Amino acid sequence: MQSDDLSVKERAVLFALLGEAREVTNPQLAECAGFRLDGKERRKLNGLKLVESRRAGRTYAHELTDAGWHWCAEELSAG
Repeated sequence: MQSDDLSVKERAVLFALLGEAREVTNPQLAECAGFRLDGKERRKLNGLKLVESRRAGRTYAHELTDAGWHWCAEELSAG
């Protein structure tokens, strides 16, 4: 799986987490970005090592990894 075949939602999650610059729970992500990171998208971003997710009570909490920060920087600097 490559990070260049990310869906629009997966890319949006990465940029939302970049903007927050901290661990964000699904309810917080839904409040700031309008959607949650779950299911297939969560597993894909975790598998690519772009996002770390952990159980936080009854929901998940997500944070960009160093690779996620790098991916965002590359995307923002692309011409």
